[in-house]
Amino acid sequence: THSLPLTSIPLRCISSITPAGVQGRNSWLLNRGDFYFSTGVYFDSIIMDHEKGVLKVKVRKIKGAKCHIRFNVTRKDFDRTVTTRFLPLEGEPAYDRDVPVYSDDVGMIAYEKDGWTAEYKLSPDDLYVRATAVTDIRTIRNNGKPGPQKYHCYPEFLSAFTQPMVQEKE
Repeated sequence: THSLPLTSIPLRCISSITPAGVQGRNSWLLNRGDFYFSTGVYFDSIIMDHEKGVLKVKVRKIKGAKCHIRFNVTRKDFDRTVTTRFLPLEGEPAYDRDVPVYSDDVGMIAYEKDGWTAEYKLSPDDLYVRATAVTDIRTIRNNGKPGPQKYHCYPEFLSAFTQPMVQEKE
């Protein structure tokens, strides 16, 4: 059983992470992948029982909010088709780019439930599992300014997601 140190990295800070910024006390967490991304939702616990192949998560409750947890997996026989889609960044053409679009088999939802705790047992064909917690609270976008979302990939609701977890092979 592996209980992760609970270190979150706010998604809005990703662009400001520099090599100097990841050195020091928490650099080993980043190197091991023992962290998760968050837009304001926090996990109280993330426990991966590698022997049993079970991922358990507990989300810190937010007063007045509801939470939905889903477990995404990719299975051994997944469709490996990859296409691309042009992703413009409004007002900043230097950041326009083609992004890969994977088949629906990649990161498919294997299990989901409403609530603040959930667990998923990997099937023998699961290559990994990732937990995502999504609340019903909308994110503050465009640096708090009203209007359409500038960044097309930013989550619409406060959420957090774990790193992919795998089951130990015998």
